[in-house]
Amino acid sequence: MSVKVLLDNFVRTRKQFLTICEPLEPEDYGLQGAEFASPPKWHLAHTTWFFETFLLKPFLPNYQTPEPLYEVLFNSYYNGIGEQHPRGQRGVLSRPVVSEVIAYRSHVDRAMLSLLETAESSEILAKTELGIEHERQHQELFFTDLKYSLGLNPLFPAYRSLECLASEAFGAMQWSPFESGLTEIGYADEGFCFDHEQPRHHVYLESFELGNRLVTNGEYQAFIDDGGYQRPELWLADGWTTVQREQWCSPLHWLDRDGESLEFTL
Repeated sequence: MSVKVLLDNFVRTRKQFLTICEPLEPEDYGLQGAEFASPPKWHLAHTTWFFETFLLKPFLPNYQTPEPLYEVLFNSYYNGIGEQHPRGQRGVLSRPVVSEVIAYRSHVDRAMLSLLETAESSEILAKTELGIEHERQHQELFFTDLKYSLGLNPLFPAYRSLECLASEAFGAMQWSPFESGLTEIGYADEGFCFDHEQPRHHVYLESFELGNRLVTNGEYQAFIDDGGYQRPELWLADGWTTVQREQWCSPLHWLDRDGESLEFTL
């Protein structure tokens, strides 16, 4: 990947996270509904910490961090780098405030652009690409964490309001069959990959079918009404054990209100 393409990807990815956060209210940035769900503000800061820690500090001469303690506050699980603030206590970090986190991102972005404008080292380019993909992962995780945290609120606040289409608008489910046999999975030597996507190898798959669209809420409600959570033949052994142990009767964010069931979504 050329330096220009890498620069464009860096700028676009960093801006995208801020765009994703635009529907949030100030109070939303500190939400942490459980230990496994990090607050939006922490995601914004941690992805910035990654670039600062693995690129700016080792490769940009005279780089100065705006706050040395960010090294601890926004480290996730990189034990080789140093200490970390306890994961379950990320939600108590009322400081730095959101504006300070945004300023931290701007500070690091300016420094990264300066570094990349003259970057020739393959290590710098590779670590920048890794940082971009790492941030994209956190953008996905942002939605999972926020959905869980907002779902604990009895007011059921929405990330943003969208008009829902009726089930009929999607048409009947169409199924595509796939034959059993030996196939290859894993990194195919094109573009970026994480280390756990290697090596490419063969696996044997039994025959299966895939639908041409996602399942609708109405279709899933039909599964619930048909006793889907009381029928062990519809579950693998570990899944059925979990259903019984946790006493599941619907998905985590499923809401039955006035006889109408829907999924609490973002």
